[in-house]
Amino acid sequence: MRQIIMNYNQRYGSKRRLIISLLLLFGIFLNMSCFKRHDQPEVCKRFFSSGPRSEKRFLSHSVEDQFKLHRCSLQQIPSIGYHSAMAEGGEKLVPFLVEKLNAKHKNRYERDLTILAASQVLALLAISGDLDNHRYVVPLLERKISLMKFDVDKDEATDDLKTIKERLSK
Repeated sequence: MRQIIMNYNQRYGSKRRLIISLLLLFGIFLNMSCFKRHDQPEVCKRFFSSGPRSEKRFLSHSVEDQFKLHRCSLQQIPSIGYHSAMAEGGEKLVPFLVEKLNAKHKNRYERDLTILAASQVLALLAISGDLDNHRYVVPLLERKISLMKFDVDKDEATDDLKTIKERLSK
């Protein structure tokens, strides 16, 4: 038996180590490239590293920073999400969110996260009636969601779109 094991190790051991090494290198490459969480804005680093994460503290930021914080919160485990607090801004948020949806993004991950964050806030605005005068958002959001690559986020954004359509059809 010992001889069989030694022969096996001599014959296949180096191939096995090579395959394992290549798999590890491939895993490291994937982690550093497409699955890497992209650098967070400075406002996110400060917000999530210090003090309690209260809605009051969240609302003390500008709308631009609130949106950044909401996007960053979606990357937290577990996901916190500040869409409810942000939606308190009401109808005046719609042009801002449309601008964010139409903005150029560095990569697909950032784009998908922006679409998801915007769809969550827009769904709450639709529920509260603050989207009633902004029906043009629906085809824009449909187009943007169709571009999304990450299935889980796309499914959630699609559910938000369904909520918006249902609310606006009443």
